[in-house]
Amino acid sequence: MSSSKKLLIIDDDEFLLDIYKHKLTKEGFEVDIAKNSEEAFALIKKSKPDLIILDLIMPGMSGFDVLEELNATSGLSKIPVIVLTNLGQEEDRKRCFELGVKDYFVKTATSLEEVIKKIKEVI
Repeated sequence: MSSSKKLLIIDDDEFLLDIYKHKLTKEGFEVDIAKNSEEAFALIKKSKPDLIILDLIMPGMSGFDVLEELNATSGLSKIPVIVLTNLGQEEDRKRCFELGVKDYFVKTATSLEEVIKKIKEVI
């Protein structure tokens, strides 16, 4: 796989960010991290990631707000998004798919390997 594939992980959980960044970098991805929506949109505009991994529960703008903003912004609406969250409710999942996400994982029920496999399928 080309090392030029850029990922952006948006999550306020620093422990999870560290684990995912380390593992995904070892898998050959270029990984940026953002702890909130302001950081995320600055990085998205600067680095144009090939895929975004998004948490739904964050301070400030929620992941739903981020998805709506991406969809409303020309050039950003085409970036594939995988949701990785602790929200397991069916209505949350449904809303995310309506907003165009490629997949939806509940953190506690998903291994890192499953997420990596999905990332490789999507990009």
